[in-house]
Amino acid sequence: MDKRVKKTLRTIQKGVHELYILPGNKKYSVTELCNKIGLQRSCFYNHYSSIEEVIVEIQNKCLDDLEEILSNPKSTNVDIIIGCVNYISDRRKKKFNSLFEITDMRVFERLKNMCTPLIINSQQRNTLLNDAQKDYLVTFVVSGSIAVFRKWVEDGYNVDPYQLLDGFLKSFKLIY
Repeated sequence: MDKRVKKTLRTIQKGVHELYILPGNKKYSVTELCNKIGLQRSCFYNHYSSIEEVIVEIQNKCLDDLEEILSNPKSTNVDIIIGCVNYISDRRKKKFNSLFEITDMRVFERLKNMCTPLIINSQQRNTLLNDAQKDYLVTFVVSGSIAVFRKWVEDGYNVDPYQLLDGFLKSFKLIY
């Protein structure tokens, strides 16, 4: 991809993130967005059909990265949690927290599908659960994890990533 196109896409994505996704920001039109980031509307529409398409692209990139962390067959649950915490911590520097700032059902279902084998296979006593109970367990763990990460983002990462990890591990020991 041409360097100018990459730069334009990054500018649009960064603008959408900063002006549209971050909590407390109003929802800008494409015209307002382009005025704020210094691009022509036609340039925006050369690459995207809507602001929502940009948001979905940002979210999909985050989900692809997380899926790679979750699907490593050599990783233990602790490795996976460390990987996720580090990933989110690294994203804060790039201001790409959109996955946890606006989590729609499409994102939630994809996260749930990625995590189901990990959660079910990691708990031997889950063999006693029927399919509906397993689905509720996965929903509970994934939605709880999203809530924790969202709070961490909203609180401005006020806890060191390894303190957050330590809290997760202690909580898992209490639950299981």
